[in-house]
Amino acid sequence: MNKIWAIAQNTFIEGLRSKTLYALLAYLFLILFSVTALVPLTLGEHSRILRDFGLAGIEFLSIMLAIVVGTTLVYKEVEKRTIHVIVSKPVERFYFLLGKYLGMELLLGLMIILMMLIFAAGVLILDGKFPPGLLMPAGMAFLKVSVINSIALFFSSLSSPILGAVFTFCLYLAGTLSRDILSLAQRLPAGLIKTTLKVFYYLLPNMGNLDLKNQAVFDQAVLWPQVWWSLSYSGAYILTVLMITSLIFEKKDFK
Repeated sequence: MNKIWAIAQNTFIEGLRSKTLYALLAYLFLILFSVTALVPLTLGEHSRILRDFGLAGIEFLSIMLAIVVGTTLVYKEVEKRTIHVIVSKPVERFYFLLGKYLGMELLLGLMIILMMLIFAAGVLILDGKFPPGLLMPAGMAFLKVSVINSIALFFSSLSSPILGAVFTFCLYLAGTLSRDILSLAQRLPAGLIKTTLKVFYYLLPNMGNLDLKNQAVFDQAVLWPQVWWSLSYSGAYILTVLMITSLIFEKKDFK
């Protein structure tokens, strides 16, 4: 456990040094732009616009951070040849991957909390109050980011950062369209295309089921069964991806 925590700490510190704070500056600019430029043009819809932009910004910037930093986690160790020192020590490769993943989770969690504080300040300035219901979409955004983080780590152990980032982003986009893919498959007659689309639907990360932004923006009640299902689904998906990554990583020869 101490070895995993040591790797996680090192990954977290490296992530902070990777100019990740620029994401906070970008988010601060987004909130300031929403409050000063967009809100005056919305004719009474200022609260909805700020919520929409603020929550979407947290998710998008966190996803981009997970992709850009996550896809370099293993590759950088290989390039710097520090991977030879790590795997030569009594550290199982799964522990190494788990430490990398948890370190990124700490970094992404911190960034989401800091962006949420900026968002809360904007809402307080505009509305004079901060509804607790706005916290739930941020938590669900963290689940999305955690899933993408596991996928980024998978590609980081297989390819270069550029290819890994492209593949991870494509999977993220496809995951946001997973419901549309299923809807299309259901309208098609039985055949190879229908079966292929359904297979893709079940393999892709289902981002639509991890989204509660609309409920928060329009003050709708949160369906707790959906929340528990989302927690179970994301946990199972992350564990599956990490196990597959570990199996591939175990067979890699770094000599």
